[in-house]
This record gives sequence, C-alpha cells and structure tokens, in this order.
Amino acid sequence: MKLRGVYNIFNAAAALTLARAIAVRDSVPGNTVLADNDGLLTALSQVAPAFGRGESLVVDGLPLDLVLVKNPSGFRLGLKSFPAAGYATMIAINDNYADGRDMSWLWDVEFDTLREGGVDQLSGSRAYDMALRLQYDDVAIGAVDTEIAPALAAFISGARDKPKRIFCTYTAMLAIRRELSKITTVEVVS
Repeated sequence: MKLRGVYNIFNAAAALTLARAIAVRDSVPGNTVLADNDGLLTALSQVAPAFGRGESLVVDGLPLDLVLVKNPSGFRLGLKSFPAAGYATMIAINDNYADGRDMSWLWDVEFDTLREGGVDQLSGSRAYDMALRLQYDDVAIGAVDTEIAPALAAFISGARDKPKRIFCTYTAMLAIRRELSKITTVEVVS
C-alpha cells in the first residue's frame, strides 16, 4: 500500500471486507460471484494518501512526512504508525476554528515514543501548550516558535541530513503545505 499507518491498515481491511460482502450479496442465487481479490488488492495499492494524512514530500532529497493529528486517538495512532527513530520531528499545533479550540486533548496522548530523539521544533498558536505537555513526558525540545513559516525554515535547515516528520493540526498543515510549496512540489488542493 502507498498508505502508511495502522489506521490505514484498518481502513483497507474494512474496505476489502465490504467489497467482498457486496460481491457475494449481489450474486445470483446458486451462482456465487467471488470478489476479484487480485483486482481489489491492485486497486487498493494505487490509493494515494490524502493531503497531509501521511503525505510524503521530498525536501533537499529526503522525505518529509506530514501527519495530520486532530484528536488523542489520531495522534496516538500517528505516533505508533510513524516511529520517531531516525527522523527529525516537528509538531505544529493550532487552535483555529477548523482545528477545534479546546486543546486539552493533548493531555490524553502519551508522547514517550518521542523521548529518545526529542522534538526538534514546536510551532503553531499552541506551541507553548505543546511544550508544556512534552515536558511532562520528559521529551526534549529543540526550539519553540509560534510562527509557522520561520519555524518550518529553521526545522528544515537544522535537520538537512535527516528525513523529517511533522505532526500537525489541520490549519497548521495547510500553512506548512503553503510554505513547502515554495521549495518543493506540493499537490495543489482547492
């Protein structure tokens, strides 16, 4: 699959199960139609991630992954699906209307998987809230800048030799994609 992440495995399994159930249900009695497993798997292998949801871009010849986080469950699965080892990490948290104003859900996420490498950069309108939350899980923080553009630039220049991963809320992700479009190819989304 082009889609990475535990949640995408769950979604793919559910989609395959539904497609198979529909194929059997719609068959003529006594003439059971089996789902074309090879065709289903081929189709599934062609599904690309939606923008910002496990999307991988190339910056300075290395991957930069965008992982959208909107709630505790999604953040937990993102951390589980995209291990921190070997990656420079940035977290960008906004609390704009589209993100949800209440960021107390950050306290329901365990960030101990980030402890070993720390977080290189925090950004977004709630960067300091995220910094406080990470302190409680003993996660080292490189820098905090509430302004996304300079934070992203510092993150990229400070981790030139490493693949990068950014966990971000919706509006932070839109701002990050806008900035990244100035230096790499980013799919245009209306």
